[in-house]
Amino acid sequence: MKITFTGTGSAMANPSRYHSSLLLSDRDENVLIDCGDGIARQLMQSGIPMRAITCVVITHLHPDHFAGLPGLILNMKLAGKFSSLRIVIDSAHISFVKNLLNQLYVYTDRLGFELLFTPIPVSGKVEFDTFSIIMRANSHLQKYLPGYKAFSDGFVSYSVEIIQKSERLLYSSDIGSITDVREWFNNSYKYLIFEVTHISLFDIKKIMDNTAPSKVLLTHIPRDKEEELKAWHVSLKEDEKARVVIAYDNLAFTL
Repeated sequence: MKITFTGTGSAMANPSRYHSSLLLSDRDENVLIDCGDGIARQLMQSGIPMRAITCVVITHLHPDHFAGLPGLILNMKLAGKFSSLRIVIDSAHISFVKNLLNQLYVYTDRLGFELLFTPIPVSGKVEFDTFSIIMRANSHLQKYLPGYKAFSDGFVSYSVEIIQKSERLLYSSDIGSITDVREWFNNSYKYLIFEVTHISLFDIKKIMDNTAPSKVLLTHIPRDKEEELKAWHVSLKEDEKARVVIAYDNLAFTL
């Protein structure tokens, strides 16, 4: 499986980074995890045909993880996509997304391809042809409760475990704290992909000291944290430095 960082920025606009998203490519599957504003343009610049995207997985509805979906679907139509697009999303948000598309005049019966909404099952496991993902709920959005409960049908946010044969990768997406991911470290992960907006570099170092992944890849990088992150990386021991990668847009590796 090829994994491409189709965006490595945070919610803070950054002229050198698109909003965080990952593309999982294996055989005929091209699964996009999250799609913030500008994702259609980013795919074009990366030489990735929008028609080839088979599935979009939404971890939560913050704009930098979701706002690009309507524009992506519209551009898929304009690019002549005819095969179906699967959208994996929490069941509490399906009606909202369908209504939003209609409000934006992106009518599903005029697309030329079918949108297949797949609610995240209780187990969290979603199967694809050659791999699977497990959506693991985290506490990222709990800070909004109870004050804003009336404004949303669900305060759900997910991290993503990617499994192919014996290999496992954990993508934190946005989390509330290190507690959200610590419980999963009983599993053996080859790669850890961590966001650095909502977790400290001290905690990331603690994770490295207590686990043994081949690589730790850092993403969701705020514009105002770039220099701090580079200085922290320089300060690491040589063996640690070799294991840590500060991700950038279009960086790709194979699981």
